[in-house]
Amino acid sequence: VIATDPVANTVTVGSADDLLTDRVELEGVALHRDESAVRSVRLRYHAKAIPCRLEGTTLVLDTPFAGVAPGQSAQLLGGDGDLVVGTATIVGRGALQRTAEHS
Repeated sequence: VIATDPVANTVTVGSADDLLTDRVELEGVALHRDESAVRSVRLRYHAKAIPCRLEGTTLVLDTPFAGVAPGQSAQLLGGDGDLVVGTATIVGRGALQRTAEHS
């Protein structure tokens, strides 16, 4: 399932690759350090931390991630991924920016 629209009562399905994104939109960003301290993010409880950078309320991931879930918490990490520098709520994902690296 790629998307749901409760108003239109529709579900959009696609391939596993359609779930990949390298942009995650956030709200309620609460940082305990400067934005530049964010080095990685944990988007799911048991998922590995993904290297990234924070640009305002957008996370730019170094590698594409599948399964970004709006409403879930994003743990913003610093250092070697062992220091929580902030949290936020995931509100959406951007389209995968297709580059030679991601193709």
